[in-house]
Amino acid sequence: MSRSIYIIGVIMGIIIFLISSPIFGQELRQLHFVVTNSENKQAISYAKVSNRTYNKTFITNEKGELHIKFKDYSLVKISAIGYQDYYLTISNNNNFIKVNLVPRIYELDEFCLMPFPTLIMFKKAFLDLDLPDSSAISLNLSPITGWQKYQRKLSDYTTENVIRFSFTSPISGLYNIFSQQAKSAQKYQALMLHDWRQQRFDKKYNAALVKKITQIKQKEELAKMMKYCNPSYDFIMEASEYEIAIYINKCYLQFLERE
Repeated sequence: MSRSIYIIGVIMGIIIFLISSPIFGQELRQLHFVVTNSENKQAISYAKVSNRTYNKTFITNEKGELHIKFKDYSLVKISAIGYQDYYLTISNNNNFIKVNLVPRIYELDEFCLMPFPTLIMFKKAFLDLDLPDSSAISLNLSPITGWQKYQRKLSDYTTENVIRFSFTSPISGLYNIFSQQAKSAQKYQALMLHDWRQQRFDKKYNAALVKKITQIKQKEELAKMMKYCNPSYDFIMEASEYEIAIYINKCYLQFLERE
């Protein structure tokens, strides 16, 4: 009997906690949205205002305005054709919300234009080069007359009297040059790849996005939040904008609990 009373008391405590928590206990609050172009400040008609927490979507009027009731801590996505999506979390700071959407520029993926699509084709073209492979050198000297009396036989010379020359094949010289250039190119490509990956990561996950979703105003707090929430490159690249926003929102709640 006492065990049953204990279990009932625990269940009632949980119910009271959920009812009194800020997420479940908030009432609907009247909000006024205004959606405009960030460049010319003109109203954006028929923009979508989606409450991602409760899976409801609404449309602004011709003036880019919307009057709607939302609960606090709701995750809202605002989108329009030709503009970048905007995410924010509803807080009890203000009932008037003005959103400036940034025009979206559609960019193509980077590509390299090379005369040889594959390394095998490049090697074959390199081997097919018609280069002179001879160590003979012509000095183009005028013939000397009257030298017969000084003529000597090969047996008159010793090994100490012979001057040796060594000539490198042009193919070998070109190979060494291409080898050094290849090593430099590999280092350069590695640096370019690192910068390219960082740019892709920063484009989808950055301090400005975290600030919009969490409404953090202090720079120090934002820096701590960015250090605490450190997602991997693969997750950010594979995740959608909505999944990233959900991640930031959950991570921010954990960050507040830790603080």
